[in-house]
Amino acid sequence: MEKGKRCAGYRKMVLAVCVLALVLGLTSCGTLGAPSGNFPDETSVVSGGNSLNETGMVSGLEEIPTVTGDLQVQIFMPDTLYAPKTWKEEDELSQYIVRGRLLDDAKQKLYYYTPKDDPSYGITVTSFEISQVYKGNLNPGDVIPLGEDYWTIERKGEFIRYERYEPSSAGKEYILFLRKGEDSSELRKGLYLPTIAETGIYPVVDPAEFDVDSKTAKELNLVVRQTEDYRAIYKEVIRKYMR
Repeated sequence: MEKGKRCAGYRKMVLAVCVLALVLGLTSCGTLGAPSGNFPDETSVVSGGNSLNETGMVSGLEEIPTVTGDLQVQIFMPDTLYAPKTWKEEDELSQYIVRGRLLDDAKQKLYYYTPKDDPSYGITVTSFEISQVYKGNLNPGDVIPLGEDYWTIERKGEFIRYERYEPSSAGKEYILFLRKGEDSSELRKGLYLPTIAETGIYPVVDPAEFDVDSKTAKELNLVVRQTEDYRAIYKEVIRKYMR
C-alpha cells in the first residue's frame, strides 16, 4: 500500500513537472529576440466558419514556398521532457479538446537568429474550423489559428521541410488536444498548439474499420514519438469521441 502511494505521488509530481516544462517550452522560442508579430490575443476567435487569413486576424505570416522539385525532410528532436502515456494525462495537460476540420490556408511564421541565416525555427499556422467542443471555452463554428511545429524553406532551388512529426492535412477531420501559446512568446502568442506535438493530434476515423494496433508508425504519422504510447491514447480517443 505504501509503495502504491509513493508511486501515485511520484506520478503527480511528474505531471506537475510536465506542465511547467510545457509552459517553459511554449515561451522559450520568443525570449531571444524573436521578431514581433500581430497574432490574435487570447480571446480572438472567428465565428461562423470563415478562414482566419481571409479575415486578416492572423498577420505577420509568410507564404509557404511552393514545392516544385524533390522535398527533403529534416527531423528535429522535440524539446519536451515528458510525453503523455494515457488519455487522462493528455487531458490534464490540455486546456482544450475539440473536433473539427483543417482548412486549406496554411502559412508560416519563421524565426531567424540573424537576417542572413536560414530560419532557425518556424511554425506553420492553419485555420481549424471547430465542429464539437469537449473541453475549454470555445464553440462549434469557431475558427482558430492552429500552430504546428514544422516549416518549409527553399535554398538554392532545393526544398527542405523541418518537422518533428508528420504535418496535418488540409480538409481532414481531427480530434485535437490543445494549449494556448503564451503571451511572452511572440512566435506562438495567440496560437492554439497541440499538446506535446503529435500526442495532441488524432485523425477522425471509422472505429468499425480502423485498427490502431495494425498501423505502423508511418501510418500513424509518427516520427520520433513512441508508437505504443500513441496507440494507447488513440484507442481511448476513439472510444470517447468517435463512437
